[in-house]
Amino acid sequence: MLTSGISFLPNEQCADPGARDLRSALFQSGTKPNSIGGTLSSALKTRRLFLGKAVRFLRETKDMNQRELAANSGIDATEISRLEKGKSNPTHETLHRLAEGLGVPCSQILTLEEIFASAPDQG
Repeated sequence: MLTSGISFLPNEQCADPGARDLRSALFQSGTKPNSIGGTLSSALKTRRLFLGKAVRFLRETKDMNQRELAANSGIDATEISRLEKGKSNPTHETLHRLAEGLGVPCSQILTLEEIFASAPDQG
């Protein structure tokens, strides 16, 4: 239940027609809700790809493989692989551990993410 009193559960009756339209859009479009009730937008998926690209770029710049980064950061190499492929969304703590393992400030990872996100598509 949201603070407005409108529930977005798929089978629940709703007196507000606007909320019903939103619920229909969320649950009948084939998208799956995420853990907080919304949908995972393509923008978020794209941002994860850019974050992964930034981590990979920094790792390769430091001449490290994923196992070395895993050893330096305490994060499993499988998780690093998933993150670099954009299949994982790291927590704040994970991001800080990656930065520490790479020997860079966390802000550098996020700055590179922004640069990759704003770069024109090289196709």
